Amino acid sequence: MLTTHLDDGRALQVAVRSDTVDQGVRQAAGVLAAVGPSGVVLAGALGSWVSRTGLAPVSRLTATAERIAASRDARHRIAKVRRPSWLAQSQLQPAKPRSVWRC
Repeated sequence: MLTTHLDDGRALQVAVRSDTVDQGVRQAAGVLAAVGPSGVVLAGALGSWVSRTGLAPVSRLTATAERIAASRDARHRIAKVRRPSWLAQSQLQPAKPRSVWRC
């Protein structure tokens, strides 16, 4: 609704029906209600996967330490894990030297 004053002391008021706006708000609320929980579930699943993947070496180290402590045999070794070729190559490349600017 818009109200404006006219020069002769009167006011002009213009209004637009809000049915279409209310319908759009209801549709947006429905979409957010449907997509929101699925986004939370997806984020939780991805977070769980990333944390398990990142902590896998720690789990292997812990298991080996527990085997050594139980058997008192220090010949146990941590199993070497094969990495995908693209990951192994990207981590083994030497760092490129950076030029240093001095004033």
